[in-house]
Amino acid sequence: MNPHLCARLSGLLLLISLSACAWRTYTPAPLDLTKAVEADASRRLDDSQVKAALTAKGQDTSGWPDLLWTRDILTTALLSIHPEQHAARAKVAAVRTRLQAELKTKPPELSSTVERHSQTSDGKNSPWAVGAGLQWELTDASVQTALRAVADMELQDAQLAAGETAWRLYQALGAALLERQLSLGRAQLAASGLELALARDKSVAVRERYGVASALEVQLSAQRLQDARREVADAQASNTAAQARLATALAVPYDSLSALRLADLPLSAIPPATQARQLALSNQLAFARERLHYDMAEAELRLQVAKQFPSIKLGPGLLWSQGDSVWQFSFSLPAALLNRNVAAIDTAQAKRTAQGAALLAKQSDIVSEVERLRMNALALSKPLDLARASLKTAQSQVVLTTAQFDAGNVDALAVIDARSLQLQAERAVFDTQAALLRAGWELELAVQSPLSAPDMK
Repeated sequence: MNPHLCARLSGLLLLISLSACAWRTYTPAPLDLTKAVEADASRRLDDSQVKAALTAKGQDTSGWPDLLWTRDILTTALLSIHPEQHAARAKVAAVRTRLQAELKTKPPELSSTVERHSQTSDGKNSPWAVGAGLQWELTDASVQTALRAVADMELQDAQLAAGETAWRLYQALGAALLERQLSLGRAQLAASGLELALARDKSVAVRERYGVASALEVQLSAQRLQDARREVADAQASNTAAQARLATALAVPYDSLSALRLADLPLSAIPPATQARQLALSNQLAFARERLHYDMAEAELRLQVAKQFPSIKLGPGLLWSQGDSVWQFSFSLPAALLNRNVAAIDTAQAKRTAQGAALLAKQSDIVSEVERLRMNALALSKPLDLARASLKTAQSQVVLTTAQFDAGNVDALAVIDARSLQLQAERAVFDTQAALLRAGWELELAVQSPLSAPDMK
């Protein structure tokens, strides 16, 4: 073999190998599940990671760790420590890395040829033929632009998926906070009911000693006391369940919540129909993904149209054959050039049409659902006004009956009955407020105001 040619080929191969990236080795990363369980058991809201997240969002931590934990503060804490949100951000990072790799300029391909001829033309030259070549793929600029647009939208889709994860966690948190607040309210009403039942039982016992209480009155009093105690026990069980649900939503141990001061959820303002509809269509992540999927279908169609002009492959090479040095140059086009990518274009166009129909259907569904939830919340305003008016009347009656008792005109049971009517009115107000809180929460979920959450970028 010609030594000069061997030197040339060796130099070419060496240059290509040196221009490539350094070799990398596989590094295993086994998961320590036992350690992960220990981390879950030790996770807390009052650690430095949560404080740093709150500070980064501009939330007041001057009294740390003694804060009044509002839903907004808890949301920031939740999204900074919850394992599912960490996983969502990791998926976004993985998609970004993959897309960046796919968009990089492809390096040339190296091809080599080694042949051995059974005969040579003069019987003196080497029967071996050795060659090497490079091949570059040249892509039209419009195709590259379309590919970058598709990649950018795919990354946006991954970020929206992470946002949906954040909203699902926020929904679980809000529902747990609401249930905890309502369970505490029911517990307070149950405690008031037990207090009245004990007072009634004590008063009836006095009346029984003086022979003015019937057996039925004594029995009813005992039954009311038993019912009140059972209601208190049920309320305590509901409190425990609500606290456990909240701990699960926050991904922290149950006992870690015992020292936290949690703020009550206020009654949400009900926006006008136009505003509610606009907010939902602007904010809903599911609808944003539908819009993005339509844009992706549009970009895919643009890409397939651009691919009517296919990539060209150019390849210079060098061949040494039986003592002769031969320079080569290859040029290739796909055999499907003549069909102008018709099948792929028609497929992308049909997909765009289908996605457009899905987008319009989703928009119609959102508009209808938001209006239904808004009207449901509005309908509960009047019952709440009536319940509050009844409570005001009952409170006035308690004041009047207490004054009559102090004057000696009525006995203690009359005061207890008046307070029982007031408690009944308080229950009615509580139940109506609870229904309105739930309705407002459902409307808030439909509108989906943006969360103050860590970036998904």
